[in-house]
Amino acid sequence: GHKVSGVVASVLLNTPVLRHFYYATGTRSADAQSIKGILKEGGSAAVVVGGIAEMFLDTSDAERIYLKQRKGFVKLALREGAHIVPVFFFGNTKTLTKLDSPLLRTISRKIKMSIVLFYGRWGLPIPHRHPIKMVSGKHVRVEQCDEPSDELVDQTLKRVMTAIVELYDKHRPEWEKRPLVIE
Repeated sequence: GHKVSGVVASVLLNTPVLRHFYYATGTRSADAQSIKGILKEGGSAAVVVGGIAEMFLDTSDAERIYLKQRKGFVKLALREGAHIVPVFFFGNTKTLTKLDSPLLRTISRKIKMSIVLFYGRWGLPIPHRHPIKMVSGKHVRVEQCDEPSDELVDQTLKRVMTAIVELYDKHRPEWEKRPLVIE
């Protein structure tokens, strides 16, 4: 079958205990060199492009994803000629409640690793019971280009955002009432 490798912030691969879990599952660093390596091996990279910024978005009134300023993954896809497959998880923002802290947000950005305080049932880190639905859409075709222009990157990112909105609208479960907001 086709191998899909997850990628995480490199600091997590240097964290005791977590490092062993990530290496055992084939997870790699979310830097361009590691992702290029995955693609050159014939695999695909599963990238959560919102990163730390997305973790701190308020999702109480809308399902929010941080994507408008995330151009690096598009530029890399164009350089490597790798199609982009939109994926969305409905319900994942309902399983745990996070405490918003401007201080933790600032620290997280400085150390390039998220520090989020969260809780679930009974005030413990046990997720609330809530369904999760994963959907994936048709790939966004990308033609290989060694030096993509800013215009091509922007056009491709717009196509990715349109694909995600279409995916959200087409597959939104009846229990998900919040609109999708792309920031």
